[in-house]
Amino acid sequence: MLLAGCGPSESETKDYALMNQIPLTVECVGHMRIGLPEKGVKSWSATVDGADLKRLKGLSKDAFMDYVQARKNEVAALPHHSEANRLVAFRTFGESGAILLYREDAFQTEVVEMDRYFWVEGGQGSGTGYYLDSGSHFGQVEEDLARFARIFSQFSTRQPGDESASGGFCIDGASLTSDDVGVATDVTVSVPGQPGWDLYVSYARLGGGKAVPETEGIDPRLATAVGSMELEQEKYRKQAQADPDIKQEADYPREFEVLRESRREIGGVKGGEAVWKKELNDGQVLYTFLWMDEALTEQSAVVEMNTRQSGEDSSSEERMLALWDAVLTSAKFQLY
Repeated sequence: MLLAGCGPSESETKDYALMNQIPLTVECVGHMRIGLPEKGVKSWSATVDGADLKRLKGLSKDAFMDYVQARKNEVAALPHHSEANRLVAFRTFGESGAILLYREDAFQTEVVEMDRYFWVEGGQGSGTGYYLDSGSHFGQVEEDLARFARIFSQFSTRQPGDESASGGFCIDGASLTSDDVGVATDVTVSVPGQPGWDLYVSYARLGGGKAVPETEGIDPRLATAVGSMELEQEKYRKQAQADPDIKQEADYPREFEVLRESRREIGGVKGGEAVWKKELNDGQVLYTFLWMDEALTEQSAVVEMNTRQSGEDSSSEERMLALWDAVLTSAKFQLY
């Protein structure tokens, strides 16, 4: 495998952002506003207050509440070895929130699973329903449900592409106003007309007063773009050292070329950028574009683009760099 590096090149000095021909529309992700392909298909995910968040699309408020009631009835109909059924508790909060506690299996007696459901009102009678998969809990958690329901009132609706989220943390279709809750979100966007290309943006924020988690045993290079690229290079070297025959595998890179590795500030936030290309033995060419912040406090932001194509195409590389630079140039942060 050829590991190639280079000094300042055309890709580092040319203003590719001005060459981009893929229309972008500003999207809000966490506390970042960033341009993403206007007609790309977006796939969101998020964790809020330690729970996976799912947006229940296409439901009116009445249909949403019917959905929640049906879930309650489903659990209540399941048999339990020593209890009446697997439903432990169900409590509503106002007209737009509910918490469901249930047993995962028919013999469990000490652990309950928690589902949280809430409706976020929108304008003109619209709104969106959400589900928080809140995991397993021990003890008499049903006595403390009000604490788990506080978050329901801390969301407000946000239209797709809406840049303004009233200072909140943007997720799919809504923004979270509380600073006391740990939250992370990401969105993956396809690039119209470019099969195999996708953009990924993630933003995470620790809850107020919480310490940064211990990272003992984790290579600190994972927290930087250049370090992440170096770790991938090392992975291939170690694989070849352990098993030289692996270098003949179809998905092993015959060439690993570093196109960019430098500090790069976007939207006033300092970070690092790395761009690298892998030519695989089977003829496919993979590009990775990565930017990671190196300055945010109790927050983190990542922008990544991955492309896959068959064979060399210098014009495609130029289009990739143009889109990538246009996306990074568009980024702005709303920090508090």
